[in-house]
Amino acid sequence: MLLNKRMPRLPQLEIAFLTLGSISLLCYFIDTFISTLVLLFSGIAFLLILVWIITYKRKVGLWFTLLLCLIVGIHQFIHSEFYKSPIVLSAILDDDRSYLELRLRKNNTFEMISNYMFGEDIYEGEYKLSGNKIIFLQKPYDNDFIPDTVYIIHDKIILRFYENGEPVTGFSADFDIKINKLK
Repeated sequence: MLLNKRMPRLPQLEIAFLTLGSISLLCYFIDTFISTLVLLFSGIAFLLILVWIITYKRKVGLWFTLLLCLIVGIHQFIHSEFYKSPIVLSAILDDDRSYLELRLRKNNTFEMISNYMFGEDIYEGEYKLSGNKIIFLQKPYDNDFIPDTVYIIHDKIILRFYENGEPVTGFSADFDIKINKLK
């Protein structure tokens, strides 16, 4: 009873705004296909209600929006390339419905980014170089598609070789190097 007297009651639209904003923020951090759909619809509703709040100068909504933007901005800044070691090699293996991106960093860490129709998975670990070989010290992928040792030959990263020693190249068989500062 005492709490209701001190705190002004929020209109139902502002409560909906705060709820949709919270759901949008939660879905932003949970990366799945369903959360992407929820983020899309709650984000649109959030923006429509934000326009109403700006029009009628509702302070709670404005402060909540600033807080939401600040949280997302800080998250994006922390996870940006600003804090990471420079990329010395970047290569892409393209497929019909997905692609893999390999990033080798100067501090001997790697990122294998798997982009597919419903999301993205990131595998991280360490690597070492031995001549034209990249040796992954941790498993670079969730199955045996990418071996623990791959080879840099010209502008490709070769995963496998035929019995006669020739590299297996072609569709979804090798990575195309986009950046190579290892030379």
